Amino acid sequence: GLVSGALLGVFNALLGGNATYKQVLAVNTHSGATNLLGLLFTLPLNYLRESMSSPTNLGVFAQAFLDDTNVVARFLGMIDVFIVWAVFVNAIGLAVLYKRRTAPIFWSLMGVYIGIALIYVIVTGFMSGGA
Repeated sequence: GLVSGALLGVFNALLGGNATYKQVLAVNTHSGATNLLGLLFTLPLNYLRESMSSPTNLGVFAQAFLDDTNVVARFLGMIDVFIVWAVFVNAIGLAVLYKRRTAPIFWSLMGVYIGIALIYVIVTGFMSGGA
């Protein structure tokens, strides 16, 4: 609901769109189906690995050469493949809804996602005394 409201505000008020809240909510809800697929994929893997860390984040690739407490490793651990997929599906839906190109919408949403991940890594680094 909150994300849909924010997207509606940005696209309608700032970019001159005319979609309704229900339409934006439908796009946002349908993009969430990728999160369900991600859960169905990662839950058995987590059970077999006896770990709750996501096997689908980019931090998996950095485990061989970076310590878990490293800022880069923590940042890569925040970027999950299924969330990127959900952002892409959301961008496609918003592009169709607002009759705009998909790529700029995708990169804008990814910028917000990456920004939130960076802020989280920085704040948790300061709170743990590691930064």
